Amino acid sequence: MSESGNIRKNELMDLPEEILLYILKFVNISSRYDVSQVCRKFYELVCTLERDCLPIELSYEQICDENIYNSIIKSFRMFTDLTIIISVDGVPNIDRILKILMKFGGRIEKFTFSIKPKVLESQLAKMLNCIPNVEELIFEDICIEHDVNWSDELHLYKLKKLNIGSVNDYPIMFNQVPKDVRAEMCIDFSFEFHEKNFQQFLSRQTQITKLAIDIYCETSLSIVKNFSKLKHLFISFNEGYEMHIAKMIRQNPKLRYLFLNIIFNDNDDDSTGNEIFTSICELKYLESLHISIDNISVDVFKSLTKINNLRELHLHYQLQEDHFDSIIFELSMMKLLQIETLTIQTSESVEMMDDEMNNTTIPREKHENLKEFKVDYIASKNKKSLLNAISACPNLELIEIYEICEITHEEFQQIVNDHPKLKYLKLEMRNFNFQDVTAELIQSVAKRLQSISLSGLSTFLSFETIKEFFTEEFPCIKLHRYSKRRKLTLTMKKRGPLK
Repeated sequence: MSESGNIRKNELMDLPEEILLYILKFVNISSRYDVSQVCRKFYELVCTLERDCLPIELSYEQICDENIYNSIIKSFRMFTDLTIIISVDGVPNIDRILKILMKFGGRIEKFTFSIKPKVLESQLAKMLNCIPNVEELIFEDICIEHDVNWSDELHLYKLKKLNIGSVNDYPIMFNQVPKDVRAEMCIDFSFEFHEKNFQQFLSRQTQITKLAIDIYCETSLSIVKNFSKLKHLFISFNEGYEMHIAKMIRQNPKLRYLFLNIIFNDNDDDSTGNEIFTSICELKYLESLHISIDNISVDVFKSLTKINNLRELHLHYQLQEDHFDSIIFELSMMKLLQIETLTIQTSESVEMMDDEMNNTTIPREKHENLKEFKVDYIASKNKKSLLNAISACPNLELIEIYEICEITHEEFQQIVNDHPKLKYLKLEMRNFNFQDVTAELIQSVAKRLQSISLSGLSTFLSFETIKEFFTEEFPCIKLHRYSKRRKLTLTMKKRGPLK
């Protein structure tokens, strides 16, 4: 069974015909019953193979259970995704964990490990060296104790993703990861005592393509320098490090995806965000940007048009409403932008435009490149402007609107009819009257819709009537009632499970 791990990668019909013909020699093909039984047996075998390939999650209690442990260790399962969670106090005996890893480690491609007590570097190294083909490593809330008696290299030559969530300082053992593995890295720990060790680790990993990091202090900013392969950068930090962040961005000019989680306060002026945004607009290859527009001046925001390759724009806001109005107004006037996905998210229901701007914010020009439109928290006075904005994007394929006030049937009809390419529609409303004409409207466009979700329904047809209307076009239909507001949510999909 040394090659059993490869069985899952072969489709049944890819087997040589000689093998299938040999099996059929023992079947009375003139008997439909016999043939059906063979087909059923094949199906059962395929289901068994599929089940044996499913990810496995084991707790320390399960590993210590004699029956469970024996059922695993004596099986010929072909899983490639293993999770081990140790939540007991005290240092556990890792012998059984090692035996499981030695038995199945050759085929494991993803390994997740969470442990409450401290674990020695030498113990963890033994485990990791049992999984030489692992491509993704995830450590959750792990506390690794430095072991002066261990200094061997970790045989992680195929590593592609490394996620370290440590409750203590940087685990020095990861300096033993082979040099220049092409990896994506998510890092969540402090560098208070081992900053130089982490710098050493990064200096050996010049092939990093994706880096997610939390900035805890100024010293941790110096570790992210120029990575020639870096394309995805995710950073979370408090205010006060803006100049360092801007420098970091300029040192990585080939970035394609940038996610900045910045925490500003009410006392910051626009200059705190302007330097960062200016450096972002110098990124020629940037395709996706997620950023807070707090403390970015309107004049600096206009530089967004310099990013010719930008396709996704995700804006978050939580402070002054009048500044938000101006930013959104400038965004709506940017005819040269080629973005396909736009998300506007606020921390609360801010008033996007005042009464004077309400009819002028959205320009007459069409934004034909936009394919996805997502927005949170729309105040009632902004509903008209929002609908106008959506109508100005005729090629939308996805519309998601959360926490909007009441929508009339006519407004719902406008959303549906103005977008002939619409495939995915999700509306979370505080109140919506679902009428017969609403059902008829949805039925008229059901062929092009892949899914539709409507929340906040007050008046509603019976569920039996809905199924009668839509079962042919939407085989997956679910009706859910919110107990607090006594509102209904209707979700219909053409394929895939309902959540």
